[in-house]
Amino acid sequence: MAFGTSSKERVLVLYSEDPALDKDHPDFNWDLWLKTGDLKHAPTKQGMEPNRYWVRKLRMHRFEQVLDTPGARQVREAVAWGLTAVEGHTFNGEPVVLKFKKISDAEQRLTDESLEQLYSPELFGELGARIVELSRLHPTSG
Repeated sequence: MAFGTSSKERVLVLYSEDPALDKDHPDFNWDLWLKTGDLKHAPTKQGMEPNRYWVRKLRMHRFEQVLDTPGARQVREAVAWGLTAVEGHTFNGEPVVLKFKKISDAEQRLTDESLEQLYSPELFGELGARIVELSRLHPTSG
């Protein structure tokens, strides 16, 4: 991934199994979407919009903390610290509004309630992987 190198920059992530994605469209190319972030490579079905997840790279000490977290909790912690916004995701028929807990003047993390409203193992796997990948680009900056 060649974009989004600051901890303040946000990067758009789409879930690969979002039903709005038109995988039969001739322009659909998931690898190019991941590499460039250009939505022309992730066309959608007519009248549908995919959920949008905005993530940022982790600051150095959070990145190290996430990598030191064992097992499945590692993915949850990456999402808790790196997910900044959501568009289109619903929980019990209502749009999810993310809630954050302020940790310091420079840091906030998703509340457990927000994490529960978003949770699916597959979605968290993809979001967490993108956050870690983004953070590996320049883990000492930001």
